[in-house]
Amino acid sequence: MLDNLKEQYKEIQNPKGYLTSCFLMCDFKDINNEKWQFNFYNNDKITSYKDNKIIEKDAEVHKKKGEKLKELDLEEIKITPKEAINKAKEEIKVGEPNKIIIVIQNKIYNITFLTNAMRLINIKLLASDNTIIETKEENLLNLQSQ
Repeated sequence: MLDNLKEQYKEIQNPKGYLTSCFLMCDFKDINNEKWQFNFYNNDKITSYKDNKIIEKDAEVHKKKGEKLKELDLEEIKITPKEAINKAKEEIKVGEPNKIIIVIQNKIYNITFLTNAMRLINIKLLASDNTIIETKEENLLNLQSQ
């Protein structure tokens, strides 16, 4: 799956700026067939590519003034998305995943599951060694009453 991510990245022709994050959102059952979105930072704007096409151009960046987004070097990602997903899935205590969102940024996998038990589970893992650095869980039914 990491090779697939890198192959999709290499297909992008002449992006402006540098890669800052990768994004994937899909039904959990379709995870192996989905295309990644690649986000490039240039002059305080983000341009997003998916399937070698621009899907969003010059989007505003939400960051502190003077802050620059860090470059994401895919060669520094040592853990495959599949390994990160499997480790993160171990944190699901109730239900099975229906949807998944994955963001790779700042050498961290940020994985969010929506389960069939109406739970939203977010896990952050180091992309270097698959160490879990944060886990959050919310019952979606509780969010309605807030």
